[in-house]
Amino acid sequence: MIGKHVLYLLIICIGCTLAACNPSSDENVKAKLAQAEDIMYSAPDSALQLLEHLQPPKEKEQRATWALLLAQARYRNNVKQSDSLVNVAYDYFEKTDNAERKALSSYIKGGISGDNGDTDKEQELYLEAKDEVRHTKDYRLAFLITSNLCNLYAYRGLKEYAFEALEEAHHYAQLFGDAEYILSSYIFHARIHSIRPINMEKSLHYYREGIKLAKENQNWAKLELMTWEYIGMLCFNGDYEQALQEAHETMELQIPDHLRSKHTLILGNIYRGLDKYDSAYYYLNKTIRESQSPHTKKGAYNYLYNLERERGRYEEALAACEQCLIYTDSIDRSEKAQELIEMQAKYDQQQIIIQRNLLQMEKDRLTRNILILAVVMTVVIGFVVGCYQRALLTKQRKLKQQEELARQNTLKLAENEIQMSRNKQRIAELTQQITSNQELKEQLDEQLEAIKQMKGENNKLQAENQLLLEDINRQTQTFKDISKELEELDRLISQNKHLHEQGDHLAMLLVNRSPLLNKIKNRHPYIKDAEWGELEEELDLIFEHYPKRLQQQVSNISESELRLAYLIKLKMPNKDMAEALGISPASVAKSKMRLKERLSHGILTFDGTKSVDVWLWDF
Repeated sequence: MIGKHVLYLLIICIGCTLAACNPSSDENVKAKLAQAEDIMYSAPDSALQLLEHLQPPKEKEQRATWALLLAQARYRNNVKQSDSLVNVAYDYFEKTDNAERKALSSYIKGGISGDNGDTDKEQELYLEAKDEVRHTKDYRLAFLITSNLCNLYAYRGLKEYAFEALEEAHHYAQLFGDAEYILSSYIFHARIHSIRPINMEKSLHYYREGIKLAKENQNWAKLELMTWEYIGMLCFNGDYEQALQEAHETMELQIPDHLRSKHTLILGNIYRGLDKYDSAYYYLNKTIRESQSPHTKKGAYNYLYNLERERGRYEEALAACEQCLIYTDSIDRSEKAQELIEMQAKYDQQQIIIQRNLLQMEKDRLTRNILILAVVMTVVIGFVVGCYQRALLTKQRKLKQQEELARQNTLKLAENEIQMSRNKQRIAELTQQITSNQELKEQLDEQLEAIKQMKGENNKLQAENQLLLEDINRQTQTFKDISKELEELDRLISQNKHLHEQGDHLAMLLVNRSPLLNKIKNRHPYIKDAEWGELEEELDLIFEHYPKRLQQQVSNISESELRLAYLIKLKMPNKDMAEALGISPASVAKSKMRLKERLSHGILTFDGTKSVDVWLWDF
């Protein structure tokens, strides 16, 4: 009775410990998801930070909602992403009756497909989203879906389909009652009518309607945008007098300075069209002097070039053309520099995420330590209870326990023998690699350390096996009835060891018999992109779905790291891998270090003390 009460108390303690280690409840997660969704349109950057700091929920619906909102926040913040995250939400909500979530997941998945250049998939998903959103009253989402579909049709030259989608978008904007969206629909109307064949009358009509509505709502940003687009269309139509009048009226409006556009370039073009050369020269030169934008200066020199050429002043036209080309080159260099800055910003953001993940890992490690302490306490208490209970058992029960102990010792002995055999094999393989990689000091040190560790492990296992043999001999001498059973068990274990070694041998034979794998391992040519798919299929068949298991364990592994892991599985030296990958041996060593760090972050069971080669050979 005393032992039973202690056991109940032990169970209660474990339950309390596990409950205390749970960092967040379902209600807390649900509240944060709702908060992120509420600010998604008004403050998408804040929503993104909130969702990235939130641990992925375990409950399926909450996890799908978290994945959908995080993908939406990244999409609204123009963060480049794959569709792996939104696919979690898409696959889940597709099986439910939640039309709003189905529409949103299709819309975000379509937008990501468009960003990645797959316009056919983008159109298909937008159409799915449009069908689903009709069953909801989320008019804002309906407007975003149909307006994006309109832009896609316009981009693909399907003008009639674009107008059809635009009418739906305008209808949803009116139902939603947001002037910003209604103004956007007017802009879409005007721009699509300006696509060839141009309907100038309707294009100018929608610009005028939009300008009127923007003035009524004092939406200065949209007013400034539509007014100067309207003036540009008037210039394109040759109506420079009307364009000049609209320009002067716009400049008299009380638009905030931070929203007011630089209009001198457009005025210069208007005066050029009116043959008022002095005014044209004045505004174009003023643009060149005052503007800080190379695009604007390029446009001004382009207009000056046309103006001088029309007047027959070819030397001045040539000078303006040369300046235009200079600013064109400057813009190209600036865009390349901006791309580098964006890449650096993405890298910095990734570093922040890595640091945050490291902090989370520290937190998880502390939690695990608490659990380990609880388990140790459990084991200690259980041992005490077990000792108390064993004192009350009969002689027959003691015999059974000792028989079981003998079997366990035999199994442990066999496991140690298998591990020692495997270590010897790995030591031989690493020694062979060291022979061909002596110029790589860092990799050589790591491999030598791995060999040293495995030799030490073999020494420990040898000593442990000696003790196990002594225990087994004592037990079999005391209980001779189980000797035959242990001998049979030894035979089965030896057979299992032989089968394991034979399996490794057969795997390498299959590698050598595969034309592609044999060529890569023995002749190590440069592997083309088209060959990697075949290489992955061969490894999948020979090594029990090795590529799929690795990608499942480390979902964020890169393509280059995955390819390196494939070559490591073939037990190729660094020098051969360098030739196959088209890089230097030093780069292979550095790539292995990055791969080891990736595995340590992605796989909790990864043994960081082992060489990454040895670990992947056994994976």
